[in-house]
Amino acid sequence: MHNNILAYIHIEKAAGQTFIRILENNFILRHCRVAPLHKKHKGIFSAADLNILLKFNPFLKAIAGHSVVPFSNLDECMKVNYITIFREPVQRYISHFQYWVDVLNRDITFEKFLSLEEIVDFQTKKIAGLPDLGKAKEIVKSKLFLSGVLEEFDDFLKVLKVKLAPQEFDIRYRKKNVAKKNKIKSEIMDDFNKYKDRINNNNQLDLELYDFVKNQLFSEERTTCLEGNEGLSDESEISKIQKFKRNIIGGLYRKFYMGPAVDMLRIKNGLKIGGSY
Repeated sequence: MHNNILAYIHIEKAAGQTFIRILENNFILRHCRVAPLHKKHKGIFSAADLNILLKFNPFLKAIAGHSVVPFSNLDECMKVNYITIFREPVQRYISHFQYWVDVLNRDITFEKFLSLEEIVDFQTKKIAGLPDLGKAKEIVKSKLFLSGVLEEFDDFLKVLKVKLAPQEFDIRYRKKNVAKKNKIKSEIMDDFNKYKDRINNNNQLDLELYDFVKNQLFSEERTTCLEGNEGLSDESEISKIQKFKRNIIGGLYRKFYMGPAVDMLRIKNGLKIGGSY
């Protein structure tokens, strides 16, 4: 049994790329963006996958990816500290559609998007594996090391910094993968009343889960961790000079070692490579 590992559950369109870069800057050679390595993966990064990666890097202390989920069997391999960031469901839902059209170039209308079951209560299913609010709440409450919300991102980082102590954790950041244009989102919001009921219905469980995390769990964590830590500074911008060496070393590690290792293993097992892990 290895030591514990920090596992970031990357919920789409919830500041994932920004937070992953923070993890990479902190863990450098001990971090990996992961993806399933076996053909019958069902979108889940498993203990078998992690055991393989540990052969390439036995010093891993943090992983992140869309396929990292708390209902997997990762804890059969080692103690896992799951963390995630939720986003206000309506805004996340619309951003998901905008990303499909603007970045993935999918030919789909918003009317069609509204009918897709795979996107309904997306955040609840990411946590529970199915649209079960009770199960999702229980997992978030009992299994996650920390869960926060995008709308309170800076406070989430401060709480995480406190919870990871005495380990040093640098919470400075620059936003990554932010939409360069919001024309699609603006058009939907301009005609929001037309879609309001269907959007809310498609995110009914997510809205309740988000409220539970934001106003109960994270509110309590923030009070517990930040009370008496008022002096914790706002560290919103990374200093290029201070981070230069770290980024070069980490970039080389990701580009020429762990990144190719993950891709090679996926190709070997007949899986596609690329995309956002």
